[in-house]
Amino acid sequence: MTSLGLENVHVLITGAASGIGKATVQLLLQSQAIVSASDRSLQLLQLGLANHITNPRLHLVPADMRSELAVQQLFENATNHPFLKNLSGIKAPPTVLVANAGICHEGAPVLLADMSLDQWRGTYANNVDGTFLVIRQFIRSLLAYPSTQSLTNIAIVITGSETAVFGQAGHSDYASGKAALQYGLVRSLKNELPASVHPRARVNAVAPGWTRTPMVGDYLDDPQNKYRHAQATVALRKVAEPEDVARAIVWLASEKWAGHVTGQCISVDGGMEGRLLYSAAECARL
Repeated sequence: MTSLGLENVHVLITGAASGIGKATVQLLLQSQAIVSASDRSLQLLQLGLANHITNPRLHLVPADMRSELAVQQLFENATNHPFLKNLSGIKAPPTVLVANAGICHEGAPVLLADMSLDQWRGTYANNVDGTFLVIRQFIRSLLAYPSTQSLTNIAIVITGSETAVFGQAGHSDYASGKAALQYGLVRSLKNELPASVHPRARVNAVAPGWTRTPMVGDYLDDPQNKYRHAQATVALRKVAEPEDVARAIVWLASEKWAGHVTGQCISVDGGMEGRLLYSAAECARL
């Protein structure tokens, strides 16, 4: 495999135990990155990343992204990555952050008129507040490092969603929060980071369309759901796998390959549009 230039680059990824996060961890380890993987609990991380537990480049650092203190502790733990300490003899913060953790309300869609304040706040606490906290601490950890200007490959990649582009009835909490992240936050930080952190610091987002992840569950197992949402409106007439999104994330994380890309939101959606492109018969032939 052609080098992505991520050898021994320290990457912290949240939401790492399953789906897109798990696939990203696997690809980062293949790229010889040093990975601090975070999720809600150590048990989730151990279960989801069981095949990689013995890899010395992987460090499991569970944290509740809704807690300011927990996020601070997360970065302290990540900075003490055993492999990094053995490699260089010093402690250093992650220079790449993949802010991937997020939730979507499980169960039937809830129209805004019927949505509880608890649901709205719960979604925002995880997806927006949690992302804010982890990015803020990432920046602070870099600024506190004695030789920040000597660091290389400084990047943030945020996992957004195509629901922020097209909307999704019954999921306005999720869609509006993702829009805030992948547009307002990314476009603001792309100007802040080079001026205040490092001249080459970058920030981008990926916006997945329908992807086979635990968040989607068995919804797309129903042929009608699969047709209406993930085939008829998608140019490629297929559902993405987590690896499809992970490849975009890792590419954006690489200064070697995406060093002049910042402030962007890359759609990984198979050419999704807000209209029907194919009939049920045309999709059934695939």
